[in-house]
This record gives sequence, structure tokens and C-alpha cells, in this order.
Amino acid sequence: RQNPFDFTGCLAHVELTEFEPDGEVKAIVGHLKHNPACCTSPMKRLPAVPLHSHVYEIALDQLQSGASVNAIQMKNIEMLTEKTYRGMDCYHPKTANVRYKFLPSDLRHLYRLYHRANGIDVTFKPQYNIHNWLDPQSPHYHPDIHRAIFYYAARSERGE
Repeated sequence: RQNPFDFTGCLAHVELTEFEPDGEVKAIVGHLKHNPACCTSPMKRLPAVPLHSHVYEIALDQLQSGASVNAIQMKNIEMLTEKTYRGMDCYHPKTANVRYKFLPSDLRHLYRLYHRANGIDVTFKPQYNIHNWLDPQSPHYHPDIHRAIFYYAARSERGE
């Protein structure tokens, strides 16, 4: 990641602890004072501008229907030219806090969304996704996949 400011050794940070069901903040801890170098540090890089959610929606629909990356990029250019994305009627690139141009660096997030929509959590190792699909106690259980598998036993020992 590219931070807008160079590292100054500042320890300033805040941690919030929330209670899951209702979002109630249980604790706020941290070091709230910046060091002098941090307070006078100039911005070295502009922060990344996120891609508009509608661009991801359209690209995800295309990916779900089997489109190639090239087709996704071409559709993005077409919709940019025609200004058909949601919110483009009042879009000013120099002042906007979102962008509509799909960049190669956006592919990683697009594929994460695609996998998440298909029940795959890429933060887990593949065997854990498979186990979750086949375990009747899991919230990610897929009975169709379970019925299609003749025999399944979770790995129980290292080297098995």
C-alpha cells in the first residue's frame, strides 16, 4: 500500500472495540498525540481514489456471465464514453472522491467479489472452503455438493 505520508515514527493510533450484534462501542484505546515530525510532514502521494460501486456491479455481472477481462474493460470504456454509470450526471473528475475508469489494479478486488458471491472465501486455504461446503454444521453448507461427493473425511492429522 502507498500511504500519502512518509513514515515519521509517529505512534498515533486509535483502536475501537465494538460489540457485534448492535455495534455498540465497548472501548476506545490508543495513543492520540502525533509527534512533531508527523504534524509537519508534507503529503508525498495522493491517496488512492476508489472505484465507484456501480462499475464493480457491472463488471461482476459480466464476470458471472463468462466475460473476459478485455470485454469488461471495453464495456467500461463504452459506459464511460456514454456516461451511463450511476452518478455520472454530476461527476467532476478533479473533485470527485470516486472514479469510473476500471484499472488493471481493480482486478484483484473484482475477483474477490466474484469468489465471495460464489461462496469462496479467499482468505481461507482452499481445503477449509471445501470443508465448510461439506460440513452440515457449517453456515456455508451446500447440500448439492455434499450429495455429489461419494465419500468425504476432513483432514485430521498432519501429513495425512
